[in-house]
Amino acid sequence: MNAEQREEVLSWLQTKDCWELGELEYKLAFEYNVVYESKQSYYDLFDAASISWKKTTKLNPKADENAVAVKKKRLKHCWQLTGSQSKQEN
Repeated sequence: MNAEQREEVLSWLQTKDCWELGELEYKLAFEYNVVYESKQSYYDLFDAASISWKKTTKLNPKADENAVAVKKKRLKHCWQLTGSQSKQEN
């Protein structure tokens, strides 16, 4: 990909806040006939466009207090089982 094409891709990437890697792979393959062997090359493009490739979800599931409470309740039961099993083994 030449410098002009790279700038086009970077401008395109900046049109949205949330991307999937597949969208970038598809665009490069079909519009520019570019397929990178390493995913890092795609991540580098995200980085150059000031997009963190690690931001793959719109909402942090830990922020849902109800979901966290349900999980804690479920795990508390598991912890109690584990604790009682270790006492029986001694």
